[in-house]
Amino acid sequence: MRLPGELIAPETFEPNFPDTTRYAQQLKSFMQRLRPVSTRTQNRKVQVDRRLDDCTHVFVRHDAIRKPLQPPYDGPFKVLSRKDKFFVIDRCGRPDTVSIDRLKAAYTEEPSPSPSAQSNSPTEPSPCPDSTTSPPVVNDDSPTVTSKTPVTRAGRRVHWPKRFVEFFH
Repeated sequence: MRLPGELIAPETFEPNFPDTTRYAQQLKSFMQRLRPVSTRTQNRKVQVDRRLDDCTHVFVRHDAIRKPLQPPYDGPFKVLSRKDKFFVIDRCGRPDTVSIDRLKAAYTEEPSPSPSAQSNSPTEPSPCPDSTTSPPVVNDDSPTVTSKTPVTRAGRRVHWPKRFVEFFH
């Protein structure tokens, strides 16, 4: 019995592969002739705000997910020193290095000569938020309503299924 492959292919089958050593030499010579392509020239100017050169205070962009109505910049902070790519600022009494990409020049108003404006001068930098802030103190003078229904922090009353209420109480 004959198989279909034997019917189509000739009996004297010779593979059509080139000499492997010659092929390897040709491939090696071809790869040696290849040269890397030069990259494009990077002559694009970097956009830096010129007002950063002479400002005394800066705002720092807060690079994080913001809460609703949270401003995008923190500050103003006093500039201690300037470098080409970063500034050293006084943040909460400590020097902090910040990239110029996150900075925005802050200009403060001159204090007015009137004595009524002395209470809160706009030239002072904003106070630094404390990381150890405590929750607001609740006044204990208000009458407290004691009820058996537990209340969540959001002020909603918790309604447990009857089988749980009977089990726990």
